[in-house]
Amino acid sequence: MIPVIDSYFAGRFKKNLNAILESVDDKDREHYLLGEILQGYGEDAAKKFENAYGIKNGTANQEVSVYLAYPDSTQQTNACYVITRGSSEESSELGGLGNSMSDGNELGRTDSYYNMSSDEPAVIQHDDDGYFMETQYPILEIRSIKETDRSMIDFDSFEKGSNRVPLISIFDPSFVGKMFHVTYEKQDTGSHKDMGNYMVGYSAQESIVISSLSNNADTARELDSVLKFILINMREGGKESNYFQLPHIKSEPLSLVNLKEDGDSPIYVIDTTVTYTTNYSVSKDSATRINNIIYHLNADGEV
Repeated sequence: MIPVIDSYFAGRFKKNLNAILESVDDKDREHYLLGEILQGYGEDAAKKFENAYGIKNGTANQEVSVYLAYPDSTQQTNACYVITRGSSEESSELGGLGNSMSDGNELGRTDSYYNMSSDEPAVIQHDDDGYFMETQYPILEIRSIKETDRSMIDFDSFEKGSNRVPLISIFDPSFVGKMFHVTYEKQDTGSHKDMGNYMVGYSAQESIVISSLSNNADTARELDSVLKFILINMREGGKESNYFQLPHIKSEPLSLVNLKEDGDSPIYVIDTTVTYTTNYSVSKDSATRINNIIYHLNADGEV
């Protein structure tokens, strides 16, 4: 697996951000959440932020944008986050190139290698053992549930090779019968399953930078507080995946940047660097497969 850290983080971040902004419209359960995050700024400031950026009936007065590059002059900077990739360095003490990174045959290559990961719709069910979802294929590893956080998955009760995705006991009973989407790794049953003990690769310290941007200093600070809440929630939201281990977090002071050449539109920014230990790996027979491709290309006169 060659993971993409900024895509991984952006997906989890957007899911949490939308849940927070939409909570203001949830009068039965979590409408107090945004006020709790921003309580250090005072009740009036929290209410002002909620009125501006809270999502009610599916819309907000102003959008909180999430970009994967710094915005240009056509994009809004009233309130936004910019997620960019930082540096990456191999962690030699954690294992270098050529080391086995698998714990069994689960991660080996199958005949349907490119179809091992599945994003599948499944209905929320309930029986004597609790809430669960049932998948079409046996599960090697549960990745996520699109409509909710990983903390809703009961990883301790999960059994590799089963078709059952167990959910925690406090799962909302009103979801029973509704269709959610579960992403999981299918269990290896193909002819190359025994290659699972021979994953090679390396671990790296890899960082991303999340910039909280606004043309208003107070809004930039409030965005930074929302980010801190999300980072805490991501840390506490169950197990990290095999590829990204729990992050180290570092924040910079409030500063000014100019995104326009005239220099008349300064933007306030707070940068937060999140560093993960990332595992990169491929099956050990990759070199053999590449050499076979090269051999056939040579034989056909294509190279």
